[in-house]
Amino acid sequence: MSGGADLKRLIASGVLWSGAGTIARQVLQLVTSLVLARLLTPDLFGIVGMATVFVGIAEIFVDFGLRQAIIQAPQPTATLLSSCFWLSAGIGIIASLLLSALAPLIAGLYQEPQITPLLPLLGLNLLVATLSTVPMALLQRNMRFGVLTRLWFVAVLLAAVTSCSMAASGCGVWSLIVQPLVSSSAGTIMSFAATRWRPGFEFSATGLHGVIRFSGGVLGAALLNYLNRNADNFLIGRFLGALALGYYNIAYQLMLLPLTYVSSSIGAVAYPALVQLQDDLDRYRRVYLWTCSLIAFVSFPMMSGLFVVADQFVAVVLGSKWLPAMTVLKILCPLSMVQSIATTVGLIYTSTGRTKTLFLWTSGATPFIVLSFVVGLPWGIEGIAISYAVVITIVAYLSFRVAFRIIGLAMRSLLSVLWRSLVCALAMAGAVYLLDQMILEGMVSDPPRLAVNVLAGGAIYLLLSIIINRQELNELIQTGRSAIGAGQAISTARRNGDPAPGISH
Repeated sequence: MSGGADLKRLIASGVLWSGAGTIARQVLQLVTSLVLARLLTPDLFGIVGMATVFVGIAEIFVDFGLRQAIIQAPQPTATLLSSCFWLSAGIGIIASLLLSALAPLIAGLYQEPQITPLLPLLGLNLLVATLSTVPMALLQRNMRFGVLTRLWFVAVLLAAVTSCSMAASGCGVWSLIVQPLVSSSAGTIMSFAATRWRPGFEFSATGLHGVIRFSGGVLGAALLNYLNRNADNFLIGRFLGALALGYYNIAYQLMLLPLTYVSSSIGAVAYPALVQLQDDLDRYRRVYLWTCSLIAFVSFPMMSGLFVVADQFVAVVLGSKWLPAMTVLKILCPLSMVQSIATTVGLIYTSTGRTKTLFLWTSGATPFIVLSFVVGLPWGIEGIAISYAVVITIVAYLSFRVAFRIIGLAMRSLLSVLWRSLVCALAMAGAVYLLDQMILEGMVSDPPRLAVNVLAGGAIYLLLSIIINRQELNELIQTGRSAIGAGQAISTARRNGDPAPGISH
């Protein structure tokens, strides 16, 4: 991957595979959510939400930023990779045992005894997931995104089939707990098969010094970010109960769709490329802005459209018992558009090795975000959502200003690649609203009404993009062509037995 053309083709191939995987996983996740929401009650989702607050903290310690460190390392040796594996596995064992031991205390904190038997199984899932840290990092480092896409789709499919089957059989909350365990187990097994990498029986504390220096900032920022995103779950679960948390959690998870599937997928492709370009800031800025424009092109219409049809979506997809979540969902949809772009600032910090700055910035922002949850709590889940949306929008703007100083990027440059997608998305949402209120309301039931609105919204957005955002469409088409060429080149190289780059012995 020496030339700019080769790098561009690999990025294009990664985006194509990640995009295909994103669509496939979203459809699968949507179907799974529909089935589980129909079969299970909201309070069960709330109970799982309570348990996962503490599991998520353990997950951050286990990951320790090792995946990013392996990708960012100039040339990781076999000894370093083995050391990272054993470090991750050791932390995973400790975290799993602690979760099991602390289960009664955590259940007592929430005053919800059903949490106690859930945490040991969630701890086991944590341990299984840690074993895939190194092989997953190697796949991402070598930009084998086609393999990653197929791997995770199979893992998610197996988890979906298992959880839905258990829910239909009356297993209740256990069907939600088993889902991540099946996904992690399948993903871990397949990642080792794909890389053919195996850890050696060696451990070098000296070799880990550089990794730990890099990972320390990532770990600290990740912990604070987790506090930002889960303090609301803790407060709602503790003071408003499992049912309220169930409603809030489903709305929040829908808000995270662009971050989970769009921003993270495209960011995973861009990250190794940005690492290579950190000494060429002109090309670095172009790749970063291209990443943001691509995220906006997909996430902006997704969430503006969901805002318009939120009531129909909740009624049809989740069922009428979830209607109390609709108001929170509408509040969080615009925020999701902001966060889908704001999350890319993390790419800047980690790809340039400025993890200490990342930690310091997150440390300053965290108290204000947590305070927003406390301020909104007296007004229920809607008050928390409004307060959070206001504060996080301000924080997002400031985070751009801080991170952009590192790469010498002006805010107007970011706005210049976002405004067309934003205009197209808002105009589409307005057109769908008029269609729904003036023609469809009262004439058809919710399922066909939702289908018509979604299809019309997609067609209108495409038409507006052709008129207003033709450049972005042309770049997407060019990306597809480059990706096809990259895929053919990679396949030829693998048939010829060329080794994967990135590991020295």
